[in-house]
Amino acid sequence: MKKKLWCILLALTVAVIGAGCGDTEARVNFDTDKPWSVYEQSTYKIERFYVGDGAHKLVASGTYISTLRAGANTSTVTNDFSLTYNNEAETSTLDEYNKIMINKGLTDKYTSTVEFSNDTLSPIRAQKNTNSNAKDNYGVAQRPLNDDGIPERKDGENGISHYFELASKVKYSDPRGYSYDVDYEHNSALYRTTKASDKDNTRSYTAVEKKITLADNTRFDNEQLNYVVRALSAIKREGSATFYLASIHDSYARGEYVRHTMTVNCEKNNTTVKLALPEDSGIRFENPEHQNIEYVDGAFAVPCVSASISISSETPGPPIKMLITDSRIEAISSGGIKTKKLIAQMTFTEYSPVSAKLAYQTVYTLIGYTNSLS
Repeated sequence: MKKKLWCILLALTVAVIGAGCGDTEARVNFDTDKPWSVYEQSTYKIERFYVGDGAHKLVASGTYISTLRAGANTSTVTNDFSLTYNNEAETSTLDEYNKIMINKGLTDKYTSTVEFSNDTLSPIRAQKNTNSNAKDNYGVAQRPLNDDGIPERKDGENGISHYFELASKVKYSDPRGYSYDVDYEHNSALYRTTKASDKDNTRSYTAVEKKITLADNTRFDNEQLNYVVRALSAIKREGSATFYLASIHDSYARGEYVRHTMTVNCEKNNTTVKLALPEDSGIRFENPEHQNIEYVDGAFAVPCVSASISISSETPGPPIKMLITDSRIEAISSGGIKTKKLIAQMTFTEYSPVSAKLAYQTVYTLIGYTNSLS
């Protein structure tokens, strides 16, 4: 029996996870002038809510920090993620066998880096590390292991909208940390996992080291997704775009290189977002008439484009929702450095792998921003 898994957009990785899609021609047009300067750091508050059965209960919180540094020809983005589950009962979810996956009190962390071309945004090299490391305090918290695959289900059963076909002997529900190094110039990647076993030693994994050969085509790295979206000239009302996104983790899971075809669609009307940045952040916002946007009750009311980013497929699963400041709005530092198209908020939606009903929403809210090193 083939092993299949309904795919979820996992908030843990600020990434897109899904099935392979048709290679429709990607249409990528970037702003002539990128919306960032030589440096910027965006800090997000993460809130994960249980939303099943009409509830709205906070079950985990954390921080996501994305830092960009631009050089003469290339830029480097570093992402640091940390999410800690509280003691609410809803932190524990069910796996595909109705076995309780305990998240209560656990903390997941990762760090990633991508270097890419300033002009084309094409990635040059990338790294990601979720391995447990006491010294650096990084790693995915240990959870029960699942290595027996999942019973085959018919497409559309119980409203399930996306399936994932696994390569033989691949342990998809593997809770161990992993790391990878990617050389996009030579189309190669090295993916590693750590040794692990569950608490009662009924299941265990040995360490894995797997080389992955990437196809030689235009694509972007999963960990630079935010910057690719921001730079798209289509980020405007009713704008749309298509691009390719490489997923090294999915490539390991499927046993072959995975490149998702992604679509971006923007709504007709802007949404006003209150950006609650610290008063001493040194950042002000200027509207198209070059007037300062007022700072009222600890926030700037900024018009944002509402964009949906999803896998291009007949069964795409839930999209990532991004609220991006209107391109006519400028964020200006006390030193006069101007940037724009900040991602004010990101929302990831997750469905239960058992019932296929809405289960979680994870919201990233911008709470800190600087575009100046001083």
